[in-house]
Amino acid sequence: MLLLAALLAPRTSSAQAVDASVQGVVRDSAGGAIARAEVEALHAPSGTIARTSTSADGRFLLTGLPLGGPYTITVAHAGFRPVRRSVGDLTIGAHPVMPFTLEAQRVDLPKVEVSADAAEGRAARIGGSTRIGRATMDALPVLDRNFTGLAGAAVGGAALARRATLDLDRHQD
Repeated sequence: MLLLAALLAPRTSSAQAVDASVQGVVRDSAGGAIARAEVEALHAPSGTIARTSTSADGRFLLTGLPLGGPYTITVAHAGFRPVRRSVGDLTIGAHPVMPFTLEAQRVDLPKVEVSADAAEGRAARIGGSTRIGRATMDALPVLDRNFTGLAGAAVGGAALARRATLDLDRHQD
């Protein structure tokens, strides 16, 4: 009976992690969180690279890292000097916490010159833009001098003219 109870009793099993992770927070020299900083972990023996970016509060978490080491952790963000730090061997279930402080760095960007012609490409941006004057309208070979007649005279406009006529017929009293 005791054997049967032991076999039917709920079992708990514990899984062991076979990888490691590195977590931390990235701040500027004034202590403010740096969001969207790029964090990279390079596992030197294998060349494996893991990447992530920091959250709005400057935190990051790199998971699934191969065991062993050493690792080089690099944190970078535009306008700041990148910081590299080494971590020794990571063991099973290791979760070292690494705070980083980035110092502001002047960034000289190349000069960008923007120029445009207001008329250039205007037709492509706003669609068809043909103006038809009274003299042109009178010279067109159409029976009636209204939109449906003009649309029917255009190349491929016969279908448009039929559609416009149908729409007009439907809305008439």
